[in-house]
Amino acid sequence: MKNLRKWTIANKKQILLYFGVFLIMLVLARANVMHILYPFAFSFLFALIYLNKNAVLLCIFYLLISLIYGFTLQNLIISVSVVSFAILLYLIFKISKKKMPLFVALIFCALSQVGFLYFNIYSTKQIIISLVSIVVGLCFMYIVVVAFGALFYRGLQSRFTLDESICFGIFLIAFFSGIAGVFVGMVNLSYLMVIFFLACMSRILTKSANVYFSALAGLGFSFVNANVTFIAVFVTFGLIFSCFAQNSRFFPAVLAALADLVFGMFLNAYPVYNYVCLLATLCCLFLFLCVPSKLFVYLQGFGFDYDGNLVSEYLISGRREELKSRLTGMSQLFRSMQVEYRNLSIGKVNKDEYCQMLTNEIESKICCACINKNNCSENAQIHSAIYQLIDFGMEKGKVTILDANNLLTGSCDKFSVLIGEVNEALKLYFKYQEQVASSDNGKMLVSAQMGATGKIFSELALAISEDEIFDKKQAKAVLDQLTSDKVVVNECEVISGNSGVKKVVLAVRNSDIVNPKISEDLKTVLKMSMVLIRQTFARLSGWSILQFEPADKYSLAIGFAQKSVDGLSGDVYSYKKIGSGRYLFAIADGKGHGVKANQISSSALSIVESFYKSQFSSETIVHSVNKILIPAGEENFTTLDAVVVDLSSGMADFVKIGASVSVIKQKNQCAVISCSSLPLGVMEKIYPTVEKKVLQVGDIVVIASDGIVDAFSSPENFADFVNNEMFINVQMLADSILEEAESRTAHPDDMTVIVFKLNQNFA
Repeated sequence: MKNLRKWTIANKKQILLYFGVFLIMLVLARANVMHILYPFAFSFLFALIYLNKNAVLLCIFYLLISLIYGFTLQNLIISVSVVSFAILLYLIFKISKKKMPLFVALIFCALSQVGFLYFNIYSTKQIIISLVSIVVGLCFMYIVVVAFGALFYRGLQSRFTLDESICFGIFLIAFFSGIAGVFVGMVNLSYLMVIFFLACMSRILTKSANVYFSALAGLGFSFVNANVTFIAVFVTFGLIFSCFAQNSRFFPAVLAALADLVFGMFLNAYPVYNYVCLLATLCCLFLFLCVPSKLFVYLQGFGFDYDGNLVSEYLISGRREELKSRLTGMSQLFRSMQVEYRNLSIGKVNKDEYCQMLTNEIESKICCACINKNNCSENAQIHSAIYQLIDFGMEKGKVTILDANNLLTGSCDKFSVLIGEVNEALKLYFKYQEQVASSDNGKMLVSAQMGATGKIFSELALAISEDEIFDKKQAKAVLDQLTSDKVVVNECEVISGNSGVKKVVLAVRNSDIVNPKISEDLKTVLKMSMVLIRQTFARLSGWSILQFEPADKYSLAIGFAQKSVDGLSGDVYSYKKIGSGRYLFAIADGKGHGVKANQISSSALSIVESFYKSQFSSETIVHSVNKILIPAGEENFTTLDAVVVDLSSGMADFVKIGASVSVIKQKNQCAVISCSSLPLGVMEKIYPTVEKKVLQVGDIVVIASDGIVDAFSSPENFADFVNNEMFINVQMLADSILEEAESRTAHPDDMTVIVFKLNQNFA
């Protein structure tokens, strides 16, 4: 049933198509230039045959139309001559099954006029007129091929190139010339048809298109009547309907009636004008007012008629979504930082107040059961002695009998108990002091992140305010190229920045989304490879927005190998995309082996990845991660070996914190990048090794944990091994490095190695 429905719809379309072709041919058969040249019908026939339409049906149409306009033996012979060559052309290329060259079709079109020439060689003037008519016909055939070829291949919704638009214009001039001169009594019916046509088109097409059609109609009428007055008349009607018909139909109809009255009664623009003609015009305009608005809305869906801002809307919303995405990522990061800060924030310690508090607490705890408490409480020197003892203990760490003054040792009966209580209180004090230090460190961490956040917002402001040029010239070139390749695309924006083309955004018909011609044509016009980044459906049904960006200049080949000692490795690795064309390769090596080492390195590497995705600088990242690890305990430290590669430039940032050497293999030599800083979590202030290198095509980078590098006698020996190793691909090199490291050590450690090679991107 579904297939039957599709077959029925397809047949309806074919019937409508050939009915329209018949009407056009009927009009073109009477189209002429000053009633001398009639070159349009036969050339239209051959153009449609060249465009692979049904030649038999078209020839039948041509014969029927020829007989309608004049059933004479002469006309019959001329028509048979045209049809014979048309059928012959069709049969030749149907049998050969090859695409028909245009020049061959033009030759057959010229030969089809043998019968016409035979009856028009009786005078020199007539021979010249006949030859001119044939030449004009051949030119018109080419025009129809260009115009209708675009129409048949891409449909009415397509944007047409300048050449195609010009060809359509010339075709319409010929078509309107065929309409001109149709009278019913004293009423110029062709004139009324044009007015009705312009009135209806004003509800469907854009203002400029409507004025364009009105000018073409005027030209068509002028060629027939040898009078340019019709150009002024029809352009006036076109302007009236274009300017006023969008909001109301009644007002422009009234203005059109008044304009018709002025042209006819006062300007004598028409050969014949009377009240009957005015009444006919009023009837025509009344018919326009009676056409349902739904019909115009329905017809709008068949043409290239929308407000042309789909791409602009996408660009604006896309920028907003991009900013929203980045801010959302930052908010997630700061929520994590808020938890850390809340756990670390305890309070401030005042030393004097704490000494006084401990003194009062110890006196109330020890002296309350002493028989001499009344004497001691009246002796202010005893209170001062206990205070001094506690204060001294805060400096020293603990107190002994030797630290007390003579007053306490000579008069206090519970001196030994007093010493013990003071030391217990000091332990609590130092623990509290450690918590306060952690709190201060956490506050410094938040302070550092606030400063980094300020930098990020500055970068966002710069990104938003960066000069972006909408390159109209390039956009037009892209549109013309895609249109010539039969891709239905009606909008294009080429956005360029300081470094060249940044993105290309297209409004494309849904059926052309997967057309490979789009990428090919972008490369042809822009002289660079472009890749599809995003595809979204437009708000207008049947259309999609495609966003392309320059392809990365380079690509990566990646190899990896790892072996653990206790099952769960203390080495944690990562290689992932962290932005447009940017990749992170990292190894975090926690102290020791097993679960604890894995947890420390996993935590550190997870935070590093989050920071890089939020586009913080490398220096900010390592200092921030270090401050997070320090409060966890002095034994919880990890090394970090990271490389950030930009595939658009080949620039690589090597970030090392307590990590082993990395190696860059360039042809027959190796460069070693070493580290001089302590691991993360050891000291509050660290000085990471950050080096920038420009990688070339074919360069190989090796980063490895200390379990790999320490297995060799020296970093130089490790680099020499990499330089002399024979391998086919980077995975083989990674496996070979791991195998060699295992064979060289008697005390194995967790081993991890990442190898990547920079290749030219030929996409």
